[in-house]
Amino acid sequence: MNSNIPIFLQILGLKDKVIGMDSLVLTKDIAGYYPGMIDFGKNDAMNGEKMLEANVKYILSPTSMGVKNTEALEALGITTITVECFGETMLNDVDLLVKLFGSKNEQVVAAERYKNMYYETVNTVLEKAAEKKVTDPSWDPSFLFQMASSRSDPFYTETAQLSMIVEQIGGHNMIRDLGGFKPATKQTARISYDVIVDYDKNEGLDYVFIRTLDAGAEASYAKFLSLSSLGSWNTLNPILDRNVYTLDTRIASGAMIFVGYVCIGEAYGLDLTEDPSALVERFNTEFGFNFSSEGLMQQFPAVE
Repeated sequence: MNSNIPIFLQILGLKDKVIGMDSLVLTKDIAGYYPGMIDFGKNDAMNGEKMLEANVKYILSPTSMGVKNTEALEALGITTITVECFGETMLNDVDLLVKLFGSKNEQVVAAERYKNMYYETVNTVLEKAAEKKVTDPSWDPSFLFQMASSRSDPFYTETAQLSMIVEQIGGHNMIRDLGGFKPATKQTARISYDVIVDYDKNEGLDYVFIRTLDAGAEASYAKFLSLSSLGSWNTLNPILDRNVYTLDTRIASGAMIFVGYVCIGEAYGLDLTEDPSALVERFNTEFGFNFSSEGLMQQFPAVE
């Protein structure tokens, strides 16, 4: 299980079906909404015997960081169901959860309430972006998107979901101009400091987006700056123009990704009336959460 799955189970009114989680998810904030959960161990060696004792029939698992010992669990009569609850399959996963575990009309209604909130917000952003492209046909900003939590391959390639979302709104990932990353299925890549600086000098880099660390926006921006061990970012256009934006990881994936659309639209200067903080508060009220609505997106360098 990842954090996105229990969030959607609460949205759908299915949290009473959950009796345990893996050790990692139990360390996350979402675990506070699920008191008394049984710890079934790490995802690479889930404790099947403990699951049998608890009468577990199904495990909901994402592909990445998902359950590894599925065959052993299957032999015990425990079925692993793959759901991501983020990315391209997210809304289909919502329908699947309702189909498999929803026994009441309230689950169908909850799913529709969520989808309406999602589409209403995302479509508004995309409509405003389309208007901008009509009034300014040359508008095609280049961007780089860093995943601050990555230790090895810190930048999203053009095939990553977050990169595709930004491109859906407008612009293009600078990695496309480098000929794309090979293999094309790889969603993160390491790009050298020199390559980024040369691209900015020759082609012009317009924006840098950063998906934050748990430590927050400032620490995430500092990590980006630390990648320039061979020099300085001081001449980089996004820094000179203050076009570096951090996105809180919670709105960069999963149930609140629609808030991320609004934040990216704001960074691009689209004429939006939606307020990201108000959207989070609405989400909290609708579905019984208490997620922070502060610091969703921050602009860097900060004004002194």
